[in-house]
Amino acid sequence: GKFANRKRKKGPAARALTRAFHARDLPRRLAATPPAPLRPRAMAALTAKTPPSPRGLPRRHVMVLLCAACCFLNYADRVNASVAIIPMAASFAWDFATQSWFLSAFFFGYMPMQIAGAELCRRFGGKLVLGCAAVWYSLFTLLTPLAADTALPVALVCRFLMGLGEALTFPGIYHFLAGWVPAEERSRATAVFTTGVHCGTTTALLISPWLIEIHSWRMVFWFFGALGFLWVTMWRSLAQDCPNPPTAAADLDAPPGPTDPATLAVYKAIFTSRACWAIIVISFTNNFCHYTIMAWMPSYFQAVFGVRVEDLGFTFIPYMAMAIATNLGGVLADMLTKRALDLTTVRRTMTIAGNVGAATFMVVFGRSTTAFGATSTIAAALAMQVLNTGGYESAFLDVADPNYTGTLKAIANTLSSLAGIVCMPYTAWVLRVMGSWQAVFISLSLFYLAGAAVFTALSSSDRILTPDRVRSFTAAPASPPRQDRLKR
Repeated sequence: GKFANRKRKKGPAARALTRAFHARDLPRRLAATPPAPLRPRAMAALTAKTPPSPRGLPRRHVMVLLCAACCFLNYADRVNASVAIIPMAASFAWDFATQSWFLSAFFFGYMPMQIAGAELCRRFGGKLVLGCAAVWYSLFTLLTPLAADTALPVALVCRFLMGLGEALTFPGIYHFLAGWVPAEERSRATAVFTTGVHCGTTTALLISPWLIEIHSWRMVFWFFGALGFLWVTMWRSLAQDCPNPPTAAADLDAPPGPTDPATLAVYKAIFTSRACWAIIVISFTNNFCHYTIMAWMPSYFQAVFGVRVEDLGFTFIPYMAMAIATNLGGVLADMLTKRALDLTTVRRTMTIAGNVGAATFMVVFGRSTTAFGATSTIAAALAMQVLNTGGYESAFLDVADPNYTGTLKAIANTLSSLAGIVCMPYTAWVLRVMGSWQAVFISLSLFYLAGAAVFTALSSSDRILTPDRVRSFTAAPASPPRQDRLKR
């Protein structure tokens, strides 16, 4: 009886009457106690189906750390070849010219995909593009030993295809983090994933000799290729494109399509600007020096000082110095700016100090007579170079409106990749003609000085790439006023 009465009280009619009452009373109760509006980030978190983040870490920090790990793998995969090339050359009887083409084949694939990678990110999202790119270049890292055992042309094609995949990394990271990182955290986020670059270089130089000693040079590519697939597994389970990117992050977003009329106007504005050319030129010269040292430093220590391949682990020291000096350059530039110095003066001062210091230590490096002295001086040279984080590298944000910073960066990266193609055979040519490593390092010091001179002469920190200036390249030219042909 009691159970039956309860069941009759909660029948369909009673439930319908209750719903009607609450529906009629709902507007009054909402007006009495209006809910607090949700913040955009909280609304995005409620509406998006995102995987859970590790306990104690905000989701945006997880995304930044995943991108730092991606940069780690990106540079480890390209740097490990500079160590493995020594036993590979001995196994296949490759001369310096052949070694240079093997190392530079990577950049033939890396250069043309910069802007194309940004367009892919706009269409398919950063998560998908970064994940597919990691699968691609990790696969060809694993296949490098098989390709080298087959034939030299096959090995060159393998390195070329690997470069195609790695070219998508930085456009993908900038696009992906645009929606996750708020404006007040961008500098720290950039520092974190840039540190992944130096740590990847350090780890590759530290572990590769050990892998060669316990197995062979083939294990270097197998180990880092397998590490890439491990990262892909983590990326697939933890990463998520932000469903509600903030509009203030437009400078980190990918540039528009290369055939869009507005984009063509941006390119015209960039290539007709003296300040933009100053940034592009010094990006080329400094990357030329950096790529040369990164590719040939292990071979130099082995050829000049007789260091065994198994003992080349100490070559990670210069890149640890770069990781520290990178943050030091940014802090020092901010201190000078806070003292009310002109921003253009700050950028020029940091660039001159970094490049002149790097040029000086590069000459000393070529004259060093011991492995310890050479390691110390090349560490000082590369540390001075990265003081430019407060110099020309920060000028990207100075001269360009947030909507055009990404496009300027993509163009500079594309032309900087050309430096990676040229510097490998250039080094082999200088060694063949001059017969001296010292001639190579003197020429690199001249590159540093030339870059600093061009930047000092042409640079400006005034906001040059603005919507008004870009629109001036798209607007139709005004027709001349009609002349009155009537005779008076």
